[in-house]
Amino acid sequence: MMTLRGYCPMNTLLLAVLASLGLGSMVSAHDGHGHSPSQPRRSTSLAARSEIEHRDERSPMAVQPPHGGQITHGAYHSFEVVYQPRETRIYLFGPTQRPESAEGVEGQVSMQVAGNPTVFRYPVAYMAAKSGEAGEGYLSIPVDVSRIRDGDMQVTFELVKLPFAQQEPQVRFSQIFALSRQALSVTVAPVSDADRPEIARQAVCPVMGSPLGEHGDVIKTMVGNQPLHLCCEACVEKVQQNPERYLRPASNVAVRANQTPPASTMMTVAQATDADRAAIAAQRVCPVMNQPLGGHGAPLKVSVNGQSMYLCCRGCLRKVSDNPALYLSKAAEFRGEQ
Repeated sequence: MMTLRGYCPMNTLLLAVLASLGLGSMVSAHDGHGHSPSQPRRSTSLAARSEIEHRDERSPMAVQPPHGGQITHGAYHSFEVVYQPRETRIYLFGPTQRPESAEGVEGQVSMQVAGNPTVFRYPVAYMAAKSGEAGEGYLSIPVDVSRIRDGDMQVTFELVKLPFAQQEPQVRFSQIFALSRQALSVTVAPVSDADRPEIARQAVCPVMGSPLGEHGDVIKTMVGNQPLHLCCEACVEKVQQNPERYLRPASNVAVRANQTPPASTMMTVAQATDADRAAIAAQRVCPVMNQPLGGHGAPLKVSVNGQSMYLCCRGCLRKVSDNPALYLSKAAEFRGEQ
């Protein structure tokens, strides 16, 4: 994932949600510099029905946003924000609600989770519409927000070089985070030679945690417009039942044969001690968050059937318990053992 000077690495936003668990309060309305953000003229959300009174009844998008996101109307432009588990998208519209190209638009997005004083800032990047897709493209922020609860984060957008620059050259508005509820379709597609590089890059079936190809021909599924490769047909139904759980950035770390999870997995968790310093220094990086160990307090020592690794925080335990072999493999790679 990209890193820009003055911006926080994308995966670090996941750590902020730990501070929000169990909190009912909303994010305080500031941007980390002591200034109150300007309020949008109107904000709507199909995902958050409690804000229905803010709808602009003159706008057809206020009734049905084209992509299932939240609509905010500026002085001349309208902005639909779609919060996906691992990508936030911004679609632009003109004064007649006609889609406008986001090419050339620049800016940043600031995210602050309830109970955490840190403001995470990310640059926007233009993504052109793919061949065969309708629309004018969108602005993308590839950040993982899958573990943040609806209502527990304020998101502030600052955009410049807008399409109708003479009428509205720039805009600043805020929304309360809520995952967009547009259902992801899961379909099976044929595998071709063009898929081989992606299969090699993904390497591991996200359902079984075993190497792709170990159980026969690889199964290609399309989750929305993103390919996801599985080890066998039995995994297709699980992905269809909960696509967001398995739709995550594909890992290029192959699971070694002797690390395939056994029928019974014994996992123990303990706080790291001084005796673990050398091992922590050797691993250096949390295999779940891809962040330096020690950046969020003393690391955790996790042992899986006698094999140990270190995690940056307890928020990573769930993913490790779901797929211990994958993260043991990544930890070994960080130690230079692969």
